[in-house]
Amino acid sequence: MIDKPLSIFTCCPVSPLKWSKVASQNLYDCASNSIPIEVVSMPLAGFSSPVTLVGTLIQHTAEVLSGIVISQLINPGTSVLFGGSAAIFDIRNQTTPMGAIETMMLAVDLTKSENT
Repeated sequence: MIDKPLSIFTCCPVSPLKWSKVASQNLYDCASNSIPIEVVSMPLAGFSSPVTLVGTLIQHTAEVLSGIVISQLINPGTSVLFGGSAAIFDIRNQTTPMGAIETMMLAVDLTKSENT
């Protein structure tokens, strides 16, 4: 394990709970070389995850935990950050309103769970 890493690499699963070849290879390469990893899941409530905020949080957590498990199987002790960018999906406008109250609620729930 590196005490003072100069960088961190972000690896993103594809919602719902899939790892592409490229993301899997990145995860493997980072873990093999003890490069810290941030696993960033980006489920969109009502599009690539359940429409409920609780369902989206559960899926988000499962996706991040899958990255943590894979990295630890490759190289136990690899530094991993629990990241995320869960949001809602506006079907009418086909956009992801990052300023929507529901998106903020997802961000607060993730922050609260990380600090407990």
